[in-house]
Amino acid sequence: MTSKLRPMLKQLRAYYDANGISAVGFCCKHQAECSAGAPGFTAAKETFVGPKYITSGLPRLVFLSLDSGSGKSEPATRTMEAVQRRNLDRNFHELPKNNHWYQTHDLALTLLQPFDPSLRIERVLPHFAHVNSAKCCQNNPEHRKADRAMFENCRDYIGEEIRILRPDILVTQGKEARQAVEHHFAGLDAGEVAVDAEGNGYRVIQTAADHHTIWFATHHPRNYGRFWEQKRTCWSRYAQAAVGFVNGTPFEWTDTDVAHGVKRTLTKTTTRKVTNSTQAGQPERRARMSAAARKAVSVRMRKYWAARRRVNED
Repeated sequence: MTSKLRPMLKQLRAYYDANGISAVGFCCKHQAECSAGAPGFTAAKETFVGPKYITSGLPRLVFLSLDSGSGKSEPATRTMEAVQRRNLDRNFHELPKNNHWYQTHDLALTLLQPFDPSLRIERVLPHFAHVNSAKCCQNNPEHRKADRAMFENCRDYIGEEIRILRPDILVTQGKEARQAVEHHFAGLDAGEVAVDAEGNGYRVIQTAADHHTIWFATHHPRNYGRFWEQKRTCWSRYAQAAVGFVNGTPFEWTDTDVAHGVKRTLTKTTTRKVTNSTQAGQPERRARMSAAARKAVSVRMRKYWAARRRVNED
């Protein structure tokens, strides 16, 4: 663990302890409701934070997924330190390619490689964090998703966890993860930007008073058909949008591009490493909007960019 990462993990630890959702000393007020009818229930598993999450010069990338699917009974195996160690020790090449964890690596590589072309999929894990939107696990048969009540009860904890992690890029995986972000950050954005004709897009949300984050709402790999279609048509565009956001050079598509899902190649000028994690931006063009709505969003974004330039000049 690096000295720069330690204060963030300490802050997360204090937050978990204060709310009773730490792996050791778990005393969540929702435990009775969430464990009812779940004989295999195990208490909270803490977040995975890669050892290079804030030290590599890359944007801070956070995945917010669903529940863990399976949980260990021993509390010491579910701490941040144990979760990090277990994931780093895992042989990535043994993961099936349709596995959720493999696909998480693949999207992390897609989003981060433009900032470091030497990055490879087997070495991307240390650079991102992974949060579960349901902290505990019901250990349902065949890793079936947890009951809705668990996601609803855990939802209140997610906002502060994201604020502590201060991501530059946030990826939600699945409906319940998306709902958790909407619960905390609704209204703190300038509207959704479409990247295809199916309604997939991204938002720039204010995750702290002095910090903005680009947010991609993706399907969970369990949602097989929609996930693979989204991967095929959107992932390269998500990477373009992330580069534009981080570097303050918004990437813009034409309406024809959005309708047909045409891929574009990143230019050399957009692949530089991030130097200011709070730079933010997004394209002014909005597909599938009326002219009046597009004009209103453009006005908001011009004001936003003017404000950001004043901050950078100061």
